[in-house]
Amino acid sequence: MQDKEIILRCLKGEIEAFEILVKKYEKNVLCLAWNILGNKEEAEDVAQETFIQAYLSLNKFDMKRSFKNWLYSIAYRRGSDRKRKEKVFLNT
Repeated sequence: MQDKEIILRCLKGEIEAFEILVKKYEKNVLCLAWNILGNKEEAEDVAQETFIQAYLSLNKFDMKRSFKNWLYSIAYRRGSDRKRKEKVFLNT
C-alpha cells in the first residue's frame, strides 16, 4: 500500500492506519535522530515527537510531495532544535 493511500485512510478517521507508517519509517527516523543527537534516549524522544507531530499535521501534508521526505524533515528539525537547546543549556 502506498503512503498516500494510508494517509487518506488516516484523514478519513482510521487512526490505526497511521501505525503502518510508523512501522515503515520508525527505524529510519530513529537513526536520523540518533545521528543528530548521539544519544539513544534523546533520539527515541525525538522519534516519538516526530510521529506525533506528523499525525497531528497530516491535514497539512501536500499529497503531491513525498511523505518520507516530509517526515524526515520533521525529524531533522526536531532533532536539531533539541541539539541546539542542549548546547544552550550546557553553555549557561
